[in-house]
Amino acid sequence: MLGFDVSERTISRWMKRTPRDSEPAKRWLTFLRNHREAIAAMDFFTVPTIGFIRRSDSGLHHRYNRAA
Repeated sequence: MLGFDVSERTISRWMKRTPRDSEPAKRWLTFLRNHREAIAAMDFFTVPTIGFIRRSDSGLHHRYNRAA
């Protein structure tokens, strides 16, 4: 990139390899399952008016259950 030739071995001495996560989708699914009771959901909808002017509105739905 800057005009210097550097061998792979030189780079490998300074940079550690990070382990590849083979199943990131499973971890995400586990997170969603564990937190499904406290996840907020957002709905967007359009409200037509008499003058055919579009009005966008949103509603925030949040369900939070606390253990008693």
